[in-house]
Amino acid sequence: MLSPKGFHYYIYYLVKPINQVGEVTEVEMTKSPRKSSGKMAPARKRHSNPAVEAHLTLVDADAARKSGQLSKALAMCKGLLQEYPDFVGAHQTIGLVYKAQNDLKNTINHLVKAAALNPTSLNLQLGLASSYLENGDLLAARQLASTQLQLHPESDYAMVVFGEVLIANVEFELALKHYQSFVKKSPKNYDALTSLGRVYDELGMREEAIQALQKAVTEFKLQIETLGALSRFPKKLIEVDIEEKILTLDAAQKKYSARYMSHRGFAWANILINKGCVKEGYRELEEANLQQYKLVKKEAVRGIGELKRIRGIIEKLPVSTTRQSDASEKRVNVIIYGPSRSGKTTLERLLGTLPSVSRGFETKLINWVIRKTYIDAAFPASDRATDLPKQLDNIFGENFLLAVAEKAGEKSAFVCTQSGKIEDAYRIAITVPNIRLVFVRRNIDDVVLRIFGTKYSIGNDHTYNLETTREYVSLYYEIQDMLLARLPDVSTIINYEDMVENPIAILEDVKSFCGIGDKIGELPDIGDDRGYAKPFLELMNNKDG
Repeated sequence: MLSPKGFHYYIYYLVKPINQVGEVTEVEMTKSPRKSSGKMAPARKRHSNPAVEAHLTLVDADAARKSGQLSKALAMCKGLLQEYPDFVGAHQTIGLVYKAQNDLKNTINHLVKAAALNPTSLNLQLGLASSYLENGDLLAARQLASTQLQLHPESDYAMVVFGEVLIANVEFELALKHYQSFVKKSPKNYDALTSLGRVYDELGMREEAIQALQKAVTEFKLQIETLGALSRFPKKLIEVDIEEKILTLDAAQKKYSARYMSHRGFAWANILINKGCVKEGYRELEEANLQQYKLVKKEAVRGIGELKRIRGIIEKLPVSTTRQSDASEKRVNVIIYGPSRSGKTTLERLLGTLPSVSRGFETKLINWVIRKTYIDAAFPASDRATDLPKQLDNIFGENFLLAVAEKAGEKSAFVCTQSGKIEDAYRIAITVPNIRLVFVRRNIDDVVLRIFGTKYSIGNDHTYNLETTREYVSLYYEIQDMLLARLPDVSTIINYEDMVENPIAILEDVKSFCGIGDKIGELPDIGDDRGYAKPFLELMNNKDG
């Protein structure tokens, strides 16, 4: 997710020259320690004007926040809010302090108060929307960002935040129109151009994605994330020298941050592998994954344990032989399940070429419907369908169909993908009318190595270690088999290799199973990633030998 600088614009107004709000009549130069140099910094005397003193304290608090003295900044802001509960600036600054401490709950609490006290502040409202987005509150973020964009259609910051919300909510078709308009309006906005490239990529528009990303790094700004995105495309399609660009970016770094080195490691590995230097590229990949895995090992182990728990639950579920149908519900709802890099999106792209199909991509809609069902029925919020009380089945089904109807419009088929949350598949299948589950799998060596070569933005902690990745994929495949056995009427499975070998035949099989009557037209180029693991396996075998 991007980090809009607009969230911090208000700081300018906090640090205006003090003679604009009142003169400081006396400053006492006392000694206090300064960590950075060991010297003593001057401390000021309290101002006789309470308003000016509060302003200066807020300036001091923000300076402490910026220098990393978060406890000091927190204490100063709390003192201000105790004396002035409606001090907007103090609520803003303490929100930033909590944000720096990864305390999103308190961040949002204070930004909500500040936004209520100053509802006409664009930066405040969008800062709150960004925090909602980071906290996963996509509906709140979307409503707030949409409102601000309507009120301020010329604001680049409003365009950035609303675009981020669309991407986070995987509304890629809307995001495409949004960012095309944004780039036309602000052709030199780097965030707009790189986000447009990402949306093109998500929609399978590979050439357009490459053009947008190349323009961003050649005409505007070098950024390791963008170079990393370019490094994942075939070398023959790239016109810029990514290797040279990364070396230029290396030279510009005053200090190599962990974030920079992590993105660089995966990008450099891709460059070497694409050049045919498999041994060197794999060595780089091992190091990049090792450094990342050190940070997330506990979460990775916990994630594997959770998947084992889910397997145990599904193992005890009964076979459902009733095909869910509803005469009043004409739309078929297709959910494609598979681990990361297994070919889910490829199948969705094929289905998306059919005129009656609305694509949901890797939608957040299902999670939102589950939470809404709990909340509407006065239960504690949760996004686990497996724990949904039986008496809420009808409400959940109605909420699901209404949400899909809003998304799909007049289309008679809705197709989306899911990698995680496979534990919810059974409950969804026996609760929601006209559901079809399509499980995708792929040669396990290919999918494991593809996952291992991917730098994920969030989550997927198991992916940075070959053993945990293989264990995760194996468990996932076992769960797919269990669900197939327990939901024989509404589930099917396809192999990625068969889909690449004969996409028309697989598309015919899937659309027939789902009851989609469209004729197949021209299909997109879906590529061929079969056998990806072969050179790596040969390398490993030679090393072992």
